[in-house]
Amino acid sequence: MVVQGIITLSVFFVNWSMDAIGRKGGLIILVLIMGIPALLIPLIGFGFHVFMLLYALIIMGTLSNAWEIPMAEESSPKKRGLYGGVVFLIGLFPLYALFGEDIAASLGWRWCYGVMGILMVVILILMYFFKEPDRWHKSKLKRGKLRFKIMNSIKSLTKRDVIYILVSTLVYGIWNRSFKLATTSAKVFFVDFLLYSPDQYQTYITIGGLLTLVAAFLSGFFMDKIGRNKVLIIGCVGATASYCLMGITELPIFLILIYFFMPVVLSWILVYFAEIFPTDVRGTCVGILNIGSRISYIVGPLLGWALLCFLFLPYIAYYIIAGLLMLIPLLALLTKPYETKCKTLEEIELER
Repeated sequence: MVVQGIITLSVFFVNWSMDAIGRKGGLIILVLIMGIPALLIPLIGFGFHVFMLLYALIIMGTLSNAWEIPMAEESSPKKRGLYGGVVFLIGLFPLYALFGEDIAASLGWRWCYGVMGILMVVILILMYFFKEPDRWHKSKLKRGKLRFKIMNSIKSLTKRDVIYILVSTLVYGIWNRSFKLATTSAKVFFVDFLLYSPDQYQTYITIGGLLTLVAAFLSGFFMDKIGRNKVLIIGCVGATASYCLMGITELPIFLILIYFFMPVVLSWILVYFAEIFPTDVRGTCVGILNIGSRISYIVGPLLGWALLCFLFLPYIAYYIIAGLLMLIPLLALLTKPYETKCKTLEEIELER
């Protein structure tokens, strides 16, 4: 488990590489980190420890969010939110639900991972046509022939960069903790406590999963129309209300709404925290906040255990606490620039 934990935290190096060698080079590294282990799982991943090692590499890559960096830099200021939401939507597309069972039945369950190795080859071919963003080229020219070592990138962070890293880590971490409180307890709450059938619960989760796709698109669309701040407020308040009402009413409709409002906030996170950092260290900053937020994948379930099994709180209090946590990300509204809608990355950097 220690090795898997180290692999997870090494997500920083993927993001930092996008500053050091370029967005294209960093993306190629990311694709290889996810694709090669996926291809190796059906070939050598028969033992538990080997499988978990390969699986940890895949998960580390999927959680890097490195794609958001070139997306933010290449998008038109008026459509940066929309494009971010669309890319998020594509990443949520339920390929396993459509093809997973057929692949497992014909080739074995390990090839559900293996086919991603085939997809890696397709993506690497497409990467040949990927052009390095002009912003990164200008950044490279500014530092000349100096190698952008890890310590150089960290030392170049300004006080404002550190503040935004702390704010973004807090927001992303709280989002992870709150969502983990729902995903780790909802089945027990509805099936074991409220006595819904497993099929009924699965229906609610399926509907909620489909709504995440809708939420990803709508969040991106409205970030460009009404602004980042209003979308964040809608997402946080909607999530808080849904959590609290699920605990109070014990109705599954509010679980479904949690699966809608939480992706609204996540889409905001992915767009806003890619555009708020300066180009020179954008990858480094995103990498640091990813390390900080990853800890929440452990803290979230531990918090849930403490609330239910140590403090013996009733579910109504449990979900109210989970909901109130989602008001904390609203603190990001206090940071400058107070609104980034339709602004260039250079304008945003000047206003910070």
